[in-house]
Amino acid sequence: MACLKILNKDCSLLPDLASSGHIEYKSLVTYPATLDRDSALDVSLHAYSSRDAALAENYVYTLYGSWILRNGDDPMLKFEPVNASILCATIHICQRPRTCVTGLGVVKWRSERQHYPTDLTFVMTHSDYDIYSKSMHKFDVRYKASMDVEDIDAVEVGSILYVYGEISGYSTEKQTFEIKVDSVTVTNGGPPLEINFDPVRNPDDNGLNEDESASSAGRANFDATAEEVQENVISS
Repeated sequence: MACLKILNKDCSLLPDLASSGHIEYKSLVTYPATLDRDSALDVSLHAYSSRDAALAENYVYTLYGSWILRNGDDPMLKFEPVNASILCATIHICQRPRTCVTGLGVVKWRSERQHYPTDLTFVMTHSDYDIYSKSMHKFDVRYKASMDVEDIDAVEVGSILYVYGEISGYSTEKQTFEIKVDSVTVTNGGPPLEINFDPVRNPDDNGLNEDESASSAGRANFDATAEEVQENVISS
């Protein structure tokens, strides 16, 4: 569930005089950048909707949809208008609920076990249909989980997981969300998918974790498993 402030709407994608079609919005979502303040992130909202059902500018809504992180552009959230609920006018809201997400994806990288009992950091690859490129688009999301999260030992490279949590950060340089993990569920019930041990760069840029090339974690061979994982999306 995402709580977003609608800044403006763009109906230019609608055919002339058409009563319904693709409508795009510019909006803001907040996340706890530090302990004492929040950061605002520009988000492109996209829905197939009628003009009459369009979201109103300068109001706050809760939405359920699918995220796509696109290089060099704002994150996009695709949603169905039926799943949009108005909260209030933006001038009346003083505290915003956190943005909760559920991600289905393949684990691409994870920190070494020697870092226990500190938080486990791992990266999952997700994919969904991008209306702009008219193709399936893959993107990575960074997750952090404390060791008391149930089934945390199931986080292995190549595993297909459902992860539930909330947005705790965003890298504008890498266009990557960081998610604070609340729960982990294994979906395939079997061993990890085929692993390619080619060295890859450690996605953690804070220098706390060792270089990926020295890790046996490797990465998943996603091209070989594209048909095995369907609707690999991160939703909110």
